[in-house]
Amino acid sequence: MTSVKLTEVIASAFFAAWKHIKAHDFAHFWFKGGRNSTKSSFVSIAVVLLIISNPDANAVIFRKVANTLADSVYEQIAWACDILGVSHLFHFSKSPLRITYKSTGQQIRFKGCDDPRRAKSQKFKHGYCAIVWFEEVDEFGSIEEIDQLLATFLRGGSLFWAFYTYNPPRSVRNWTNKEAKAIAAEVGKGDRYIHHSTYLDIVDEHPDWVSEQAHLEAERAKEKRPDSYRHMWLGYVVGTGSEVFPDDLINIRPITKDERDTFDCVSIGVDAGSVHPWVYERVAFDVDERVLYIFDEETRTGSGAHDVKTCELLWNKLEEADSDSADLWCDSAARGMILYYQDNGLNARKAFKQGLNSPKERIAWMNRLTCIVIDPDTAPMAARQFPAYEYVQNGHGDISETLPKIDDDAIDAVGYAASPWIKGRY
Repeated sequence: MTSVKLTEVIASAFFAAWKHIKAHDFAHFWFKGGRNSTKSSFVSIAVVLLIISNPDANAVIFRKVANTLADSVYEQIAWACDILGVSHLFHFSKSPLRITYKSTGQQIRFKGCDDPRRAKSQKFKHGYCAIVWFEEVDEFGSIEEIDQLLATFLRGGSLFWAFYTYNPPRSVRNWTNKEAKAIAAEVGKGDRYIHHSTYLDIVDEHPDWVSEQAHLEAERAKEKRPDSYRHMWLGYVVGTGSEVFPDDLINIRPITKDERDTFDCVSIGVDAGSVHPWVYERVAFDVDERVLYIFDEETRTGSGAHDVKTCELLWNKLEEADSDSADLWCDSAARGMILYYQDNGLNARKAFKQGLNSPKERIAWMNRLTCIVIDPDTAPMAARQFPAYEYVQNGHGDISETLPKIDDDAIDAVGYAASPWIKGRY
């Protein structure tokens, strides 16, 4: 099947899980844990090996958002084929996203579930859908959404494997955390298996699998924000509510002139206004301490958000800050606004598309900081929106990982300002 020893490509923390998968002791395998725990790497290897060893099995791999597939799970499966030394046995297609086992025609397909009501079962030339994998399963809205997809796709055969991978959300009220608790309570009684892993399971055995930068981030979080370390790196549930930004991250206080005089890494973000307010945020980033400062803000609504008026305001702000040539990082969808600013001499630019330039990517970066300091006098909207920002509840009263579409204007503008640092992986 493969000349590579499995013990060389998966950590020993997953050996028992692989035995259960091979023996089909369970149908549902939940893998949760902290960052750099290699759970997704393990599952990608398991999927490839199951395809090779089960000639009637095909796989469908899900992400909630379709345009995240190519840069995440598709590349993850390609990596698994490479690390196992079997890439030559597969054909890789990106249009459509599909990986085919050449000798049998078995396929690994990739599907987004932006609208689960439109999900359709997959027909395969050979075999049936035996394997599904929900990567970042916490992105889905509820267990009911997952069950609907399972009923649609897992059919036509006798053996099935369903994999679920995720970093546990902070809130104990999140549906995935509730589900994990239920699975743990039924161990030995049902068809579901749950596994928890962290980077600590990996680092001693395979130190080169955890980067030096990851070590530094983990140690910094452990020292500066213990709760966040337990959440992000150890995968523990540490929150009791629906807050997006935990209390220990946000510090609302005046930012003194002496502090501002030390800022040497400054950026500006602009969120376009229409129905929502137009927002300008000026921020600074202490790279060494990983502290973000939000210290200058302007907002306009309605007719006051017209490009002509905001253009004049921006010039005044830049001259006041003695930074006429500063880049303005703008909402990439606001093409008209950006062109107008450029025509009037401003260095307006589209915010870098880190990942998909999605709110979730920006929020994740902010949550990895040591602190976000917000001056309530000079950035009042940010001071109001950051602490009040909460995840959306689903129809069952559970906390989802869905971000609200309202009262996030200052948060978006700050995210655009931070896009150069996010892109640079600071």
